[in-house]
Amino acid sequence: KEFKNKKITFLGLEISKVENELHICQKELIKKVLQRFNMSNCKPSNIPMQPKLQLSVQTKVINEKLPYRELVGCLMYIMLGSRPDLSFCITYFSQFQNNYTDEHWNHLKGDNKNK
Repeated sequence: KEFKNKKITFLGLEISKVENELHICQKELIKKVLQRFNMSNCKPSNIPMQPKLQLSVQTKVINEKLPYRELVGCLMYIMLGSRPDLSFCITYFSQFQNNYTDEHWNHLKGDNKNK
C-alpha cells in the first residue's frame, strides 16, 4: 500500500510496482558502466562469456592501466542487484584480479576476437 504505483531509484536499483508485483532493473546503471569502460557500442550476446573458456594464471606483470578490478567490481554489483545469472562469470574472472593480462581483459569485456 505504501509503494502505490511508484518507481523508486535507490543505489542504482530501479524498483517499480506493477499491480501486485515488484520489478527490479538496473538499466541506467548498466548504461553508465558501459560508458565508463568504453563499451557503449558493444554487441549484445546471449551468453555472458565464451563457453569452456580456460584462462591461465599468469606470472607476468599486470597492466595497471587496465581497470580490470574496477570492471569486475561494477559487474559484481550488477550481479548482486538484478543479474544473478552472471554469478559464474564474475566468480571466474575474479580469480585473476592479481594476475590479469590483456587477454583476460579482452575476455572480461566480451571481446573474443583473440580465441
